[in-house]
Amino acid sequence: MLRGRLLLTVVFCCMFSTHSKPLDWGASTNYHVSSLNPSNRHTMNFSWSTNSQPTSQRIFGAVTPLSAPNRSRKLTSSRVEGEVITGAAAHAREANVTGFQPLFWLHIPKCGTSFGTSVAPYPTHNTRDPSQQHQALNVIQDESQLRAVVGLFRNPDQRLLSSFYWIKKEKTCCTKDWGWLPNVYVPVRSQIRDGAPEALIAKFKGCQTNMILGEGCMARGPGVPPHTQAEIFLAKERLELFRFVGLQEEWRISICLFNFILTGRRFVAPRQLGRIKPGIPLHEHISAIDGSNTTAAREENAKNALASTTMYPPKLLGPQHFDAADTAIYDTAKSRFRRECVQFDIRESTCPLERF
Repeated sequence: MLRGRLLLTVVFCCMFSTHSKPLDWGASTNYHVSSLNPSNRHTMNFSWSTNSQPTSQRIFGAVTPLSAPNRSRKLTSSRVEGEVITGAAAHAREANVTGFQPLFWLHIPKCGTSFGTSVAPYPTHNTRDPSQQHQALNVIQDESQLRAVVGLFRNPDQRLLSSFYWIKKEKTCCTKDWGWLPNVYVPVRSQIRDGAPEALIAKFKGCQTNMILGEGCMARGPGVPPHTQAEIFLAKERLELFRFVGLQEEWRISICLFNFILTGRRFVAPRQLGRIKPGIPLHEHISAIDGSNTTAAREENAKNALASTTMYPPKLLGPQHFDAADTAIYDTAKSRFRRECVQFDIRESTCPLERF
């Protein structure tokens, strides 16, 4: 029994060491590891192949399974070896075991469509409908589902103003997938394109809070009561359980933190820096960045595509504007992000641009 457990430990250390080089996707290698004791409640089963790995699953140059591996050991508690840890810390501590669990991307409008490039290699959670671009969480969500959620958050005023200018620019955008009904979005979009001031969009508050609580982004417009303190508290509690929380304004560091939580390695891949225009299929974006034959050219393409963060004057939303709910959520996201960057040593100097 002792020999079997020792063998299992040695094999896993070799497979998942965060200091080892990425696998050669061209190699014809199969891995299968299982506990020698089927009755052990910590039994782990993994099986995948690195032969003929599809291009869409080679985004980072890191190990990505062909499908979600079967396992009986799941993250059911935040208590590890007597130490109580929360949020991403719980996931990162078990990165070797849970790194390839399905993800639910909480894609909030104007909070980073390009993050889809980073999420794409991972299996999609069974509660996430791939046909919906901006799907909210369920109204009732258990802890195991919340621990699958990944997402980027943004300063509420900047997100609102970015939404305003996007509606003004794109004639076909921002309809029911933004969580508002035709009798609301049709006249609002028309007014914005006819020259209405930015303050018009300020009437739609709490988008990020809405989506955490199971409502559409733009569901709380004129005439709809604002979020209660109890609702804001619930949204903050849910956010703390998410698997990953990043900030749209700190893109590269957020991507590095995401990679570390999911793989146990600090790095950023060139195509994770590229900008995807909302509405453009992911495969077209990847093809554009990977269109060159040399690594240097691909990296240059990614750098050229990196979105610059435009800062809009908040006063455009009106002198009385204040989004209490989303400000509270954003402050919570920012606090967690800062805390985890320190905890996991995520900095510019520790997050190299990885060549592939």
